[in-house]
Amino acid sequence: MPTQKFLNLSSCKQKMILEAMRDAFLSGPYIEITVSGLIRRAGISRASFYTYFDGKNDMFSCMLRTMEREVEEMLLDSFRSQKGVFNDSMERLFRLLTENDVGRMYSQVGRHILEDEGCRPAFVQVEQEYYRAGKWKSRGRACFEVLDRALYPRLDEDGLACVLDMGMSILYKAVLLYFDQCSGLLKLEKAVEKQLGILEQGIRA
Repeated sequence: MPTQKFLNLSSCKQKMILEAMRDAFLSGPYIEITVSGLIRRAGISRASFYTYFDGKNDMFSCMLRTMEREVEEMLLDSFRSQKGVFNDSMERLFRLLTENDVGRMYSQVGRHILEDEGCRPAFVQVEQEYYRAGKWKSRGRACFEVLDRALYPRLDEDGLACVLDMGMSILYKAVLLYFDQCSGLLKLEKAVEKQLGILEQGIRA
């Protein structure tokens, strides 16, 4: 985890530092990333680096968590703008991810994680922490607060958390395929609509 000193930095400064890790990660094998290279990219001293992070794995994990939060903020905003309708909210999020830099960066990082075994242990640790710490349930709780309860009278907070987990898996795969140019947007939109529609029918039943 990053130190409080890093968290006390301005959001702009945090972003600049984490972009150094992202750029280094996308430039070559994870095993070849060094602290020296990271501080050079970030424009900070070695002393400052170690007051922010334990090492490159810690910085990489922080980058992944930040990306995770950005997507979850977009998810919650979609639920609010779509009046708490699950299907509409998820489809809006998919459109946003295919149209902005967050989705593009998520796709590039996701693809590199699949291809680079060196980063796998750090990635798995972040994923395990997400579920072990109950963050996926916190995501469900936040969306449940704005959910249209009249449409989903039998759906509780834990149920929504599980459905969101499945829905996000659908979107992540589709976004990866889109930016890899493996499929056209219209075809992916139809596939996403169909898969999300199955979830929608299930939670309305």
